[in-house]
Amino acid sequence: MKVIIHAGCAKNGSTAFQTMMARAGPGLAPHGLYYPKAPVGHRHLAERAYRDDYRWVGEVMETARAADVGCVLLSTEHFQNLLCQKAYALGLAAAFREAGAGDGRGGGSGRAPFDDFHSIYAEAAKWFPISYEQWADAALQLSEQDLKVMS
Repeated sequence: MKVIIHAGCAKNGSTAFQTMMARAGPGLAPHGLYYPKAPVGHRHLAERAYRDDYRWVGEVMETARAADVGCVLLSTEHFQNLLCQKAYALGLAAAFREAGAGDGRGGGSGRAPFDDFHSIYAEAAKWFPISYEQWADAALQLSEQDLKVMS
């Protein structure tokens, strides 16, 4: 069975892809593709791998075999961070091999760097609504406090 891991970068449409796949996924099994439902959200599987918990791999593969599909597709932008760390990437690969995966592929998505920066800034502005000037003032004040402590 083939396994495809989509490790899309944050702010590159990954969540839209995952939302679409969560809706369409159950209908794809008759066509040979299994997209597992994320029990706690699309980042859950990668977070379990960070804790060296790969039991989910066996569960996913068992469900895929029961559905008689030839391909499993997993997607989360958190796989990007996971796969960039050799120990986690090897752990994930070993878990899939042990669970019967015969072939593995990886893929991702990205943007032009300046578009990516703009998108990340826009998202941060929603969560941390301060201006560059406010941020700079806060950083300078912190630096002045640090200098006083060190002297």
